[in-house]
Amino acid sequence: MNLTVDPFSFAGDLEIFKVAGNVTSLNCQKFSIGKDTEMFQLHDGYVTFDLNKFILDFSIGYEFILDPPIMADIGNLSISVDNLQIIANTSTAVENNDLKLNLTYLMIAADSLGIEFDGLNDFLYEMNGLINRIGGIVLG
Repeated sequence: MNLTVDPFSFAGDLEIFKVAGNVTSLNCQKFSIGKDTEMFQLHDGYVTFDLNKFILDFSIGYEFILDPPIMADIGNLSISVDNLQIIANTSTAVENNDLKLNLTYLMIAADSLGIEFDGLNDFLYEMNGLINRIGGIVLG
């Protein structure tokens, strides 16, 4: 599967600064979900979500600038996941017109997780190393 999306712009206000940028490319090279189990299982009082043998490999070309202009970057973000499995048990309730989600069990496992920023900014280079170290600890 090779999926390509046309470029688009984004902007946001994050209270302490604003961000504006463009997604210059988005490519999905690999995507699959295993069929060993039912993805959603309804039980008495809760739902089980089981994402089994999920494989994803995609990349995003980006450019952004913060306002005030303390950081800007142009580059590529690549994410690859092999055999991701997420199992979650949840239940819902409505209280005072608010939908509440109660997560009673969550298990996340993967054979490998790779996140790579390849840009011009040293801050994102350091974030790349931190994200991959944390991912290795959590999934290791």
